[in-house]
Amino acid sequence: MRGHLAWVTGDIGSMAALSNAAAEMATAVGTRAMAIQQGGRALAIMGDKDGALHAIGEAEQALTGGKSGDDPDSLYFYGPELLTRQRGIILTYLADSLTAYLRAANTILDALAALPSAVRDSEWVASYRVRAAAAFAASGEPDAASAELRRAHAIASVTGGSKTLGEIARVHARIAAKWPTNPWVVEATEQITER
Repeated sequence: MRGHLAWVTGDIGSMAALSNAAAEMATAVGTRAMAIQQGGRALAIMGDKDGALHAIGEAEQALTGGKSGDDPDSLYFYGPELLTRQRGIILTYLADSLTAYLRAANTILDALAALPSAVRDSEWVASYRVRAAAAFAASGEPDAASAELRRAHAIASVTGGSKTLGEIARVHARIAAKWPTNPWVVEATEQITER
């Protein structure tokens, strides 16, 4: 959690160091896998492609090795789908081409599609849709970006998620500035600006 807090506050060096320390100390498989992937995300943010991809692969391998008796009940949602979403996030940080951004967006959406529908429409999952939308936009796909923003907005406007709504507004502003007359973007604008 200290590594997560470092990410939230933008201290990426501490995020990497704290996540690595947590992974080394963890006795629970789920906890270890989550710490490894978080460290991988830090490496991706810092531009270490090989290190980031190695870390997410290691996290996936650790989690598929099974649960330990030490896994707390709060790790119920730490499954392969979460790590696939995190792989998608890592790929967005590392993307350097339209194709790479498209791959990142599709990786996130593939993981979301594997979730049960009740979970798929939750507030914390909506933020992944916003990340997918941003990656679609960066790949030159305004239709797909707008569709994901609309899905995320439909969830966040019901749950009242102000942080997610803020993320939606920021990504939407970039899309609307680049493709103001695209019909999908116009529909997203109408939905997002509705009061």
